[in-house]
Amino acid sequence: MAMIGVASYFYLRPKLGAGPRDGLMIGLVQKLDREVSVVRAGIEVSVLVVGIALGGPVGIGTVITAFSTGYFVQLAFKLGKYDRNAKHMNLYELAKYLSGK
Repeated sequence: MAMIGVASYFYLRPKLGAGPRDGLMIGLVQKLDREVSVVRAGIEVSVLVVGIALGGPVGIGTVITAFSTGYFVQLAFKLGKYDRNAKHMNLYELAKYLSGK
């Protein structure tokens, strides 16, 4: 779980965009003014509930991951002094940046 937190920090730090869950997390943290740990736990537990409802496999590791990922992401962001109000590039901005225009 610690590696997930650290990896999230390092791939979000350059502000080149985020994956679906991390994008949702960043948006909710900014809009709701809540801690990353609370928002991320809410996302992970919501996905866990949907998975259970759809008949997906759920083991102790799934439950531990759902409830602890937020804590470790929050810890990595805090240690790395991540700017919670950082603006990530959208797809158009990223393409423009990569093309050098």
